[in-house]
Amino acid sequence: MAPSISYGITFTTDTSATLSMNIATIKVSMDTAATIQPIPQAHPLIIRLGYTGNTIQFTGKIFTETDYGVVDALTGETILTVTTSNYPEFPAGSSWLVSKREVSRKGGYLNQWDVSMTVITTLGGLT
Repeated sequence: MAPSISYGITFTTDTSATLSMNIATIKVSMDTAATIQPIPQAHPLIIRLGYTGNTIQFTGKIFTETDYGVVDALTGETILTVTTSNYPEFPAGSSWLVSKREVSRKGGYLNQWDVSMTVITTLGGLT
């Protein structure tokens, strides 16, 4: 009998697919949005549009073909909702928009993929 794997986080996609994984690294950053209006013969006018929320880059591993299929189907429009989490950066119930994702495999291991993903959220949440 194969040992069971305890996952650190479980996401549900906006298509109701489930993705479970352990996260190895997390990098949190915050940014503000601004638009710049050029003014002839003057300094540019910066119009602040407000806080855009956290951006999180994380890496982890997935171990099933089902999880690989879920990650492979993620697009820049996919919203991930945290179902369960052991990570304070990803509170249960929070929603994240997938900005970037990469999947790779090293060493030729079967059913083991390295995942790198960038997700963003906003203060008001995502709908």
